[in-house]
Amino acid sequence: MNQHHLKSIIGWACALIISAMVILTSVDVVSRYLFNAPIGGAFEITEILLLLFIYTALPLATLSKTHIEVEIWQPKSKLSKTVATLLATLSIALVFTVFAIEFYEHAIKYTKRDSTTDALGIALQYAAYFAMFGASFCILSTVKYSFKKGDHNV
Repeated sequence: MNQHHLKSIIGWACALIISAMVILTSVDVVSRYLFNAPIGGAFEITEILLLLFIYTALPLATLSKTHIEVEIWQPKSKLSKTVATLLATLSIALVFTVFAIEFYEHAIKYTKRDSTTDALGIALQYAAYFAMFGASFCILSTVKYSFKKGDHNV
């Protein structure tokens, strides 16, 4: 599978997740105010969908290099551009490594405690594992595509 197909699949997943959030929230609001019958657990489902969206969209932004960039200094030479790219890549990889480790530790803790959501009883470790996978994918895509030929911007 090439990068274009992967970005397309992840993009469609993001679209489906955000669409599900919009539909669920809209139906919940309408049923709450018109029929005085809110959808049970809609808030929990929305929270989980938001986590799924964030850790699906982050790898897409990282893979597409469409994330926010802040230029602290503008390198003039090829060597300084390479150094800037290396520093940015290491910084991003470090941050997402910390995220992945934290999510992994939370997933283990949730598994041991058999933690679930309050209303629907959805197991929380799956959400933590998904976020860990998303953060790990960001690490891999950052490192893999940072030094792409002719591109020295992370």
